[in-house]
Amino acid sequence: MLPMRFVMTGLAGALLAATFLTAQCLAADVPPPIKKPRDKTGAVVTRPDAAQPKTSSKEAAQSKTGPAATLSAKTAAPGISKATGDTAKPAAAIAAKPIADPAKTVAAPVKPDPAKPATKAAFPATLAPPPPPKEWSAEEITAAKAHCEAVLKGVDAVSVPEPAFRDGDCGAAAPVRLISVGKNPQVSLDPPALLTCDMVAGLHIWLKQDVQPSAKKHLGSEVIRIETMSDYSCRNAYGRTASRLSEHGRANALDIRGFVTARAQPAYVLESWGTTQRELAEAEAAKLAAAAKAAAAAPPADTPAKTPVKANAAQTDTPPALKGPKDVPALGFQPARLGGPKEKDKTTANGGPKAGLTAPGASAANPAAAAQKPKDRTAAFLHQTHSAACQIFGTTLGPEANAAHRNHFHVDMAPRKTKKICD
Repeated sequence: MLPMRFVMTGLAGALLAATFLTAQCLAADVPPPIKKPRDKTGAVVTRPDAAQPKTSSKEAAQSKTGPAATLSAKTAAPGISKATGDTAKPAAAIAAKPIADPAKTVAAPVKPDPAKPATKAAFPATLAPPPPPKEWSAEEITAAKAHCEAVLKGVDAVSVPEPAFRDGDCGAAAPVRLISVGKNPQVSLDPPALLTCDMVAGLHIWLKQDVQPSAKKHLGSEVIRIETMSDYSCRNAYGRTASRLSEHGRANALDIRGFVTARAQPAYVLESWGTTQRELAEAEAAKLAAAAKAAAAAPPADTPAKTPVKANAAQTDTPPALKGPKDVPALGFQPARLGGPKEKDKTTANGGPKAGLTAPGASAANPAAAAQKPKDRTAAFLHQTHSAACQIFGTTLGPEANAAHRNHFHVDMAPRKTKKICD
């Protein structure tokens, strides 16, 4: 038998081993205590996020996959309370979890409640179109200047280049201030007009091919001045608010009051165009309306009474006998005229109709026939130049178009897909 001393020594060793194993098991079940964070003064911080240092997104990503995350996962596994079943998160796991940024948090879509009435959206469903740029780009200005150089090649005109400007949809990338057009004679614009190069080229062709030959023919002298009324103006067509943008808003139109010849003879649209067909039709309609109103207001005519026939009158079919030789036509001829002016009294010395008489070809049924032929040479010049402008410009408007153009010609170089506008 072994001595008692060795037996006691073995029992003591076994007891120590059992105590050590029990301590290890208890240490595995009980999580280590969590140290509360403290600030610089030593006080306990109640907000965990205030004491934690700020980490970058790269460090946060590494913390999710690095060794600290693995260690947190291992230490968090046994942290389950046997009494309540709650998971006790170690401090290492709390430190490894990234803090969410409220500004970057995306809220989950809220499903509409059918019991509650639908409310209007805070923003419109469709966004308004972006406003037009305030300035022309360098590429647009360069292209416009190159176009001007090509269009004005060979054109006799004195013009001053103006800087590009833009006002919403209005403006021009390469406008010029036109001083005069033509050569021998030089036709000045009074006042000078702000136009596009296309308008300058169109005016040059019109003056050279049509205006000057017509002025020589009807006025006996060439035109030396064009009196202008309007050039650039950022507005809609005819000054309306609900119509498209006028070509005046693009510096691509010109309003002309009239012309002046080398003999100082004016040819103004308002004074010399003559009566328009629209005015003749309105006057005739007013005349017919007045006649109908007078007929409706007049009393009905009385029926004439029958003349009683005398009982002793001779009832014969033969006419009564002539009472004297003065009542008998001479040599059996009838009178030459039955009244009214003589043929020589119907015309003036130059062969035109006198005032108050109907012009040849005109009648009450066709009042516009009187406006087809101008009354004098100045009117003939204006009508001919207007018709010629319709072949050059995209739009040509005059007194026959509407009352707004009664006192001027409007010409512009608007591009037309089908045909030009001429009124």
